[in-house]
Amino acid sequence: SAIGMGSLLYDGLGDTIRVSLTEDPVYEVPVARQLVEKATALWQPQAERTALDPINPYRFEKRCIQHSPTEHPLRLGPLEPPRIIGSIPLKEADNPSTLSEKLKAFQTKQKDARIEVLHLPASLLSSSTPPSAFHTALRKDIDALLWDFAESSERIRSFNWQDCTGDILLIQLAQINREQLATLLSLTSENKLYLAIDVFPTQLAVRISEFEQHPSGHIIFTSSRSAPTDQTTHPLGRYRQLAEVLHSISSQAPLWLRSTQANHIQPTSGFGDQLIESSILTGPAFCDGFGDFISIETVDDPARATNLAYNILQGVRARSIKTEYVACPSCGRTLFDLQTTTQRIRAATGHLKGVTIAVMGCIVNGPGEMADADFGYVGGAPGKINLYVGKTCVQYHIPADQAVDSLIALIKTHHKWEDPV
Repeated sequence: SAIGMGSLLYDGLGDTIRVSLTEDPVYEVPVARQLVEKATALWQPQAERTALDPINPYRFEKRCIQHSPTEHPLRLGPLEPPRIIGSIPLKEADNPSTLSEKLKAFQTKQKDARIEVLHLPASLLSSSTPPSAFHTALRKDIDALLWDFAESSERIRSFNWQDCTGDILLIQLAQINREQLATLLSLTSENKLYLAIDVFPTQLAVRISEFEQHPSGHIIFTSSRSAPTDQTTHPLGRYRQLAEVLHSISSQAPLWLRSTQANHIQPTSGFGDQLIESSILTGPAFCDGFGDFISIETVDDPARATNLAYNILQGVRARSIKTEYVACPSCGRTLFDLQTTTQRIRAATGHLKGVTIAVMGCIVNGPGEMADADFGYVGGAPGKINLYVGKTCVQYHIPADQAVDSLIALIKTHHKWEDPV
């Protein structure tokens, strides 16, 4: 709901909304109110456009990015899914060995929702613990390390970056001049690293010539804050503007979408608030076809933040790491208890990655609402269930107390079943 309706509300569209939840309808109103409040806080007069919007709103087309070099373990490309950037709890005394133990424990607990790029503060680095020590210790549990030099980019050249292939160095463009940028671009290219550049779109438009002669395969762009003189306080609009500037020079550099406190018009409070803000900040960008990395940095709990990032990507159909459920809202036509039935089905099928199951209370609107599902569980009559494969009803009037077992058998028949581990 936050991604779908939030996308439209952020663009100033919509005069009436209805959030549809499987829970009792009384819970729908607070969610709807939060969505409206978040969107209206960002509404502002629109500047007159001087060029045609490169994004076609009537047809989805993913922004094309350059393939990552073959030697890089971090796979990027037009057919690759967006990558998850996350962090784990740290202490100042952490060294490569202690950090390796923490990361391994975190990734094991997360199972399929693992961090793929580990965001680390550059303060961990020193002459006695160079980047290669962390790279060697951590790489078996991670695809790449992202070193945050956003506040201290001058320290980068004090370290040896050999043997750190595929790692990422984050800087702020506002803190470096043309010569310093050229040096860093050469350094990252020679050492087979990525240079992540945090930039204001208006600033990038002015300095775009500094990137035109450099291959975009080892550059990543992001925009985590507004320029002091930037009147664009709409964070999603800022990412769209950034994508437009890159389009103007045919750059295929990847884009990193960051849900940070600085990227929000209001400070977030509580996980529900953070979930909605992160969803309506990043979700519409993925729906527009751009975004190659995502990080949720407003949630203090790293596990929750990582799971939310995966859930957003699953919500926009960019990645699938778990079973997807489509359920209609409870209403007077529902022929069974929707909440308890949905929970029973989730308990039995929740381990099936990449499978979409619809749970619909009746046949009035159910088949239409579940058109994209692989399998459907639909109330056909009091105490009777119909089962669907895609849009086709394949079994009629199954007794409700046998329907979940029949659904499992149907999934097995179509070779979509895996036994839980």
